[in-house]
Amino acid sequence: MRTMRLMPLCALLLALPSHAASVDVSGNLLLVNNYLWRGMTLSLEDPSLQGSVTLEHETGLFAGIAAESYRYHDDDGKRQDDYELDYYAGYYRDLTDRLALQLDVNVFTYGDFNHNTEWGLTAFYGDSQAAIYYDQDVESWYGQLGHDLVLTDALSLALHGGYYFDDADYYGWDDSSYFDVAATLNWAVSGNVNLMAGATYHEHEKGYGLVGIEVTF
Repeated sequence: MRTMRLMPLCALLLALPSHAASVDVSGNLLLVNNYLWRGMTLSLEDPSLQGSVTLEHETGLFAGIAAESYRYHDDDGKRQDDYELDYYAGYYRDLTDRLALQLDVNVFTYGDFNHNTEWGLTAFYGDSQAAIYYDQDVESWYGQLGHDLVLTDALSLALHGGYYFDDADYYGWDDSSYFDVAATLNWAVSGNVNLMAGATYHEHEKGYGLVGIEVTF
């Protein structure tokens, strides 16, 4: 029940005096043709419905919850439909006009499985990001670099590269590490509707295409 660790922070954000600072609520609902996570499919290449709600305080504290549908093959090779709930919290701070840092913790929980707790540190510089994550349950590290290219007022291209370190060979591959890359084109159709299309490549899996629609609030 480690997910309960994040609930006090959510309560703290809501309890802060409204005259001193405000709490912003944002979220999204996303439908994609494939649930892709760090280059791997978590939905057997089938569609996934996803959503999230985040509370953000002007002090830099934030907390939220996300949900995703996913699929897998059980020990008998039968297809199973399941769900995932993720709880996250952290602190974001601007250091300069272009540089910012973020510390966060993410707890991934699965319908028929256990959970994983991952700690992250991200540096933002302009339209670029560099992050490192540590999964305390799998005892693995994942590093990633990203850059967002603004093409027009409505179009942008998100570039991603990641490298996974896993001493326990958690995913069953012969190698204890892998790299993945991705490129995603985002089209802001309106103020709160986005369309996306992209492709990913994973060192130990085949490449995947991605299309989706997102509604934000």
